[in-house]
This record gives sequence, C-alpha cells and structure tokens, in this order.
Amino acid sequence: MYDICIIDAKNFVYRMDWAYRALKDSQDRPTGVLYGTVNGLLNLKKYYPIKRFMFLWDSQNNWRVDSHSSYKAGRKKKPADAFINQIDILRKNILPLIGIEQLEADGYEADDLAAWAVCNCAGNLLLVSNDHDWKQLLIHDNIQLFVPIKKVVLHSHSVIESDGLTPQQLPYFWSIIGDTSDGVKGVYRFPKKEAKQLVLKTKCFTAFSNSPIGWEKKLLENMNVVERNLKLIRLNGKIENITWIRSTKDKEAFQRVCNKYDMKSLIVKFGLLS
Repeated sequence: MYDICIIDAKNFVYRMDWAYRALKDSQDRPTGVLYGTVNGLLNLKKYYPIKRFMFLWDSQNNWRVDSHSSYKAGRKKKPADAFINQIDILRKNILPLIGIEQLEADGYEADDLAAWAVCNCAGNLLLVSNDHDWKQLLIHDNIQLFVPIKKVVLHSHSVIESDGLTPQQLPYFWSIIGDTSDGVKGVYRFPKKEAKQLVLKTKCFTAFSNSPIGWEKKLLENMNVVERNLKLIRLNGKIENITWIRSTKDKEAFQRVCNKYDMKSLIVKFGLLS
C-alpha cells in the first residue's frame, strides 16, 4: 500500500496530450488532456493501492533558468492554446473534484517539490515521472519511482544495479558528464566510465588525492563547471511558501463535468475505483 502517490504533473499531462491529442467532445473542444489525465490516475489506482495523490506543478518562474540561461533552452516552445486551456480546466474544475492535492512554489520546479515531499511526507511513497533526475530521490526503502514510459518501478537497489551508483551519488556523476535533456553541459569530453569511478574514489568530491593526475586532475581543473552543474541538478527540497491546495471528492460535480465534455466512461470507472 502506498500512502501517497507523488506525480510530476507537467510530465504526466504532456504524455496524455501526446497520447490523446485527437480526442474532442461533441462541440469540437479538445479533451485529450482532461480524459487522459483522469484515466491515467484511475489506472494508477487500479494497479497500485494508493491512498492519496499529489500533483506537483512547475512554477512559471524558475530559479535555474534565471541563473543559467541555457537550462532547458531546447524546451521553450510555447504549448498550443488548446493544451493551455485544458490545463486550466484540469487544475480548477477537475482535479479538485476527485480529491487530488496540488502543490506549487514560486520559482521552483516539480522536481524540487518532489524532493521536499520525500523529506517531509511520512509513509510509503510512489513517485511518478519519466524524468531520470527523480532517481536521486530514492534515498530510503519506503520510496519507489514508477516510470510510465518504461512501465517499471524503481527503488534504491535497482538504481545501484543499473547505474553502479547510489541515488545520492547520481547528481555528482551527472554534474561531470552533464545532462543534455536539461541543457546542462558537462566537462568537455569526460568519459562516463572515468566520471563514475571518480565519484566513487573521491567520495562525492570530498577526498581528492594530494597529487592528482589524469582524469582526477582534469576534474579538479573544471570544478567551477561541476559545482555549477551540481547546484542545478541536485535536489535538496529546501522550499518555503508552498501553495498546497487540498480538496475533497465531489462525485456529483465530477459527473457534471464529465457529461459536459463527453467523458461519461470516466464516471463509471471513477465510481468503481473511488
């Protein structure tokens, strides 16, 4: 049993937009994000015993972009109006009706909120994201990560088996090699094998040799890049002023919304799983 399912909201709804983009109601209004998100949540509850859901939203402002202009520069294409409109409906008129908690903090991403949650929420936690950055959050046995695109559930031991590093060591490794998906450039032409060995050897940059040579020397010569990247990549969960919207289920209001947007199949599914 999972006490809380903690979801990377933007990552989740983008995937639903891609899967159900052609879906429209009888008035030709796009409904793929609305239907797909609720259906996806109900499927999670069907296959995993979950008590509560939290949706974590990215803030429109982002301290990483402010401090590093190339951060996620390749992702800045403005979403279509149809997508934006559906997100507004989802956040205001659907998620509250099915009891989904929503969190946002000015200047922070969902990644940061997830780090806050694993530090402050008790019980068994199921994280949901396709973002590999979330693997660093698997710091205790009570935390697992479901990766929808791969349909796998990860935990700290599986990360060690697949990556050869603990979740806590991963940000140090990524700070050397960079993260192309986020526009974070690593140390130029630094081999992954050597980077991994140095994270282990130096105990996350705390125990360098007295007379470093080779790749260790190159790492030290580029510590300004590594430290900058580590600040961007490592998630510490230190956030204040979180906007936390809690709500209780309202089946009748949810039914009215489903009827309005021709999503009647969700009424039956919601009734069976609620």
